[in-house]
Order: sequence, then structure tokens, then C-alpha cells
Amino acid sequence: MDSSLYKDLTVSRGIKYHYYYSAPQDEKPTLLLCHGFPNSSRDWKQQVAYFKGEGYGLLVPDMIGYAGTDAPEDTALYAHSLISKDIIDLLDAEKVEKVIGVGHDWGSLVVSRLANYFPDRFLGFAFLAVGYLPPRAKNTFMEDMAKAKAAFGYEPLGYQVFFMEPDAADNIEAHWDSFVSHMWAKDHSVLRTHFAPLGVFKPHLLADVKHELAEFVTPEDLAYYKETIGSGKKINGGLQWYRVFGKGIDLEDNKGIAPGSIPVTKPVFFGAADKDYVCLAPLHTQITGGFCSNLTIKHFDAGHWVLAERPSEVNQELLAWIKDL
Repeated sequence: MDSSLYKDLTVSRGIKYHYYYSAPQDEKPTLLLCHGFPNSSRDWKQQVAYFKGEGYGLLVPDMIGYAGTDAPEDTALYAHSLISKDIIDLLDAEKVEKVIGVGHDWGSLVVSRLANYFPDRFLGFAFLAVGYLPPRAKNTFMEDMAKAKAAFGYEPLGYQVFFMEPDAADNIEAHWDSFVSHMWAKDHSVLRTHFAPLGVFKPHLLADVKHELAEFVTPEDLAYYKETIGSGKKINGGLQWYRVFGKGIDLEDNKGIAPGSIPVTKPVFFGAADKDYVCLAPLHTQITGGFCSNLTIKHFDAGHWVLAERPSEVNQELLAWIKDL
């Protein structure tokens, strides 16, 4: 991604954001691309190249806690309503009016909250791997994991308990190569056997278990992420997103969402990753379908990192959906 197109903006609450911006051509809309854990705006490099070539505008932030954007230590500053307003500040700074929100992983949560708080600013919403996430009204995390284990034989989100631990950043940094090889393993089933289930990932990490990396992970990617999130406890910013749930900060924050804005009536695209053993495609398809009335679903033969593993297919399906808006 062209470094000359990156900017910095201190949003209204004092957080500095680092973001990529390319203006649209021929009055086409702008795509807002929101990444997840443990990534950065670089996660979208394939989509940026493709949609820039098609004349679409692109606004791609390093989300709070990552890369060039501030990473405050106060977990409360990662409340979803605050992040949503940050994103609107970025759009306002670039005078962007016609917007399509696209999210992956935790980025899907941000796009979900933008749909709840600021639906009139968007033409539609797209979700990859992780679908629309309705706001929680109560904490049922452990209950949900028990139900998932009964249904699927393991807890798809069990790793999050480790990510919420106070020393998680230290352990990840000390065993960085093992961490990376689990996150971006070539074998999709590694997430099922060595990562997702409750209590499984931490001992594998501390034992420095390593796996063959996926082909889409380049040496340049590895060097970039080592520098931006793999040293100096920088990964701690990304882990704050999990602690928002662990501390129940989202429960109080969600009280500001009007009940009538939880169902999404604007057009929605969901790209399901059928080999994702963490964010299970059937569950996310069911949840998204239950709340989004104008829904297009496409299935991809890919794991969690579908936007990097199947970039051409994802780009083409997204473009077709956007043209139909």
C-alpha cells in the first residue's frame, strides 16, 4: 500500500489514528475497510489494489490498538460506541458521504456498531468470516462456550480466555514465531486442534510449537508485523478488544443502542469462510440472517483469513454486490 496515501488524524476524543485514504473517481462510493486481530490496515492490501483500480474510494484505518494508531492502556477507551465515533470523525475529515462499511474479524464488530449508531451514513455493510454481531445484553460467554462444545465438540472461542489474561502480551511476544505460526497456519485444522478449544493454545504457545505458514504470508508481512505488533508489548493494544468483553464494558456501552436500530435493513453482504474453525460459518450465517433482512451470502472455500487466502474471489463477489446496491 502506497505510504504516501497514509495520514494521521487526532479524533475528537484525543486518540491519534493512522489511516490510508484514496479518493473515489467518477462519484463512486468509498469503501471503509476495518481489520481485526492481530492485523493492521495492511491486511487489506489485496482489496485496496483491486478497488482502487476500479475507481472506488478507500479509507482504511489502523484500528485503535494497532500499528500507527494509538494504543491506550485503559480498556474502557476501546468501548465500541467510542470507536464508532472515531470512524465517523475520519469520514468527516475526508468529507466522505457515500460509504460502504466492510469488516473482518473484530472489524466486523465495528461495522456492526456503525450499522447500529450511524446507519444513515452508509449505503450498505459487508462482513467477512465474522458476520453481523448484535449487541450483547448480558454476559453469557462461558454458557455459550459450553453450548458450543456440546454442539461441535470444542469451544471455538476458548482461546479468548488466554487473550484476556494480564500476561498474555508478554507470553505472545516471548514466543512470537509460535504465535504467528498458529494464527496463519497453512493447515486450517490447526485452529481446531491447537488454538480454539479452551485451555489448548497457551501450553502450545509456551512450548514453542510451530506450524507451516500459509502461502499468502510473505517475508515482508512477517517483518512488518514483528515490528508493528510483535515487540515492545505492542500486541497488548489488540488484546484490549477481548478485555472489553471480559470486563463487561460492552454491556454498559450497548445500553446506548436504540433497540430499533439492532435489525439492519440496509443491504448486507456476508462472505462465509467455510474452513474457519473459530468463527464458524453456519453460526455466523444464522445470526446474520436473523438480523439482516436484505442479505446476500457467498461461501468461500477458505479459512479465517479469507480476504488474503481468496482475494480474487472475495474482490469479485464484493464488486458484484456493490454494483447491485
